[in-house]
Amino acid sequence: MFIPIIMLMVLLVRGMTLEGAATGVSHYIGQWDMKLLLHGQIWVDAATQTCFSLSLSLGVMQAYGSFNKSNENVVKNAMVIAFCNSLFSFLVGFVVFSIIGHLTYIQGLSFQDMQVAGPALAFVTYPAAISLMPGISANIFCIVFFVAFFTLGIDSAFSLVEGIVNNVQELSPFQRFSRFQILLTTCLLGCFASTVYASDIGIYVLELMDYYLNNFSLLLLIYLEAYTVGWHHDRKGLCALVGGTAVFFFELAVHGLFAALSIICYALFDFLGIYCVLVLVAIYFILASIGVGFSVHFGRKFLEKHHPLYLQKWEGKRAALKCSAYLLCFHQPLTLATFLNQSILAVDDNDIGTSKNMKLNIVWCFLIKFVIPSISLFLSCSHARSAVIEKGHGGHAMWAQIVMYVISCLVLLPIPIYMAAVAVFPAYFKSDSNCDGKKECDYSQSQCDINENNIGKVELSNVKKSAPILNCPRSSKESDGGPTDIYCIDDEEDAVVIHV
Repeated sequence: MFIPIIMLMVLLVRGMTLEGAATGVSHYIGQWDMKLLLHGQIWVDAATQTCFSLSLSLGVMQAYGSFNKSNENVVKNAMVIAFCNSLFSFLVGFVVFSIIGHLTYIQGLSFQDMQVAGPALAFVTYPAAISLMPGISANIFCIVFFVAFFTLGIDSAFSLVEGIVNNVQELSPFQRFSRFQILLTTCLLGCFASTVYASDIGIYVLELMDYYLNNFSLLLLIYLEAYTVGWHHDRKGLCALVGGTAVFFFELAVHGLFAALSIICYALFDFLGIYCVLVLVAIYFILASIGVGFSVHFGRKFLEKHHPLYLQKWEGKRAALKCSAYLLCFHQPLTLATFLNQSILAVDDNDIGTSKNMKLNIVWCFLIKFVIPSISLFLSCSHARSAVIEKGHGGHAMWAQIVMYVISCLVLLPIPIYMAAVAVFPAYFKSDSNCDGKKECDYSQSQCDINENNIGKVELSNVKKSAPILNCPRSSKESDGGPTDIYCIDDEEDAVVIHV
């Protein structure tokens, strides 16, 4: 862990002392061309580089996090990891650009002529910096650098394999196989698929794979995961609260229209022009506002008719409208956040809500539902435009780029297939694993632990104020009044009836 950091500091000091380094640093942070921000590919490259370096949506963080204790301060850890990763990348930029500036100085080339990217960063710039060190130190640092480089490659392979194996193990159809069988299969398939990189066309395949899989597929994968958490999770519970009509109009107005706008704008940008695009954006906001208004209205009607007790938690004028809008915007991610916060804020298995750990809040709910899906979908359309409409990438044959696009889509194909299979055959995919080591563990029991200061999906009736709702045992059953009633039994207090 510390060897790469030490090597980075050494190369940074050495690079900054070379002649011509100032020119490179000037091109790194000293020259600003704001017009480049109008090119969508710039944003795609920045987003995918950040997501890939953080291993987002690849299952790596989840795999590593599974080795922590259940009440680990994961929110704080995520913020620290993101900050350190960005700081490390920022420092690496100084190393790279200072060395490139020196190479342009000694070779008499312009900075634009030094096209260094991809594998050249590791196998050209860094070795060049090490070779410029005085005396025998160059040989020593050369050995240390390539040992560190090799171990970093192995560590990356560990993380990717661990991300695949840990997540596959949790899928019910694969729980019949041992960890060794899944691990062996993953390694063999990866080894077989990677043999193409050892061929004569390996470097070209690597470049295309990096451009399409690490850009297009990664962005779509982020979109699918964010959409699942923000829009698909507990959709049935939201429909039970505000009605299916309100949910449908809200999804169509906010998410459906934005998806259509993104596709139309990027597909027909050359024909429409910037002013027509701005007109379409204005039309989108008008239609979205109308759709949201209808959805909130339908949700208010449904709440007043079916959940009058729930509205007692809201005060002031137009309480039903505020409640409907709040539930449509935040119910789904907030329900998941409440469930996750049970573990994050737990001191131990029997003491919930007393930890000083940072918790998932309303900001996380807003980002995961509205910001991340929209940005990832918009950038995916931008990448599709630059790759297809603008004649592909890097001057490679168009047929090869089409093949890469097909592969990128096929990589993501198992995700919707699996989601559809879960929806059609839920009993087959139900896991036997549990949260407390017992044979059965019902997810709906998490509703007993929703804090009264949060807006969840429950109503409380006949509940004593002293009833310890946060500590009710995880045992529930259906009542005679309906299949959605949950009884949380406390040893010292009366039964707490929660109506969904």
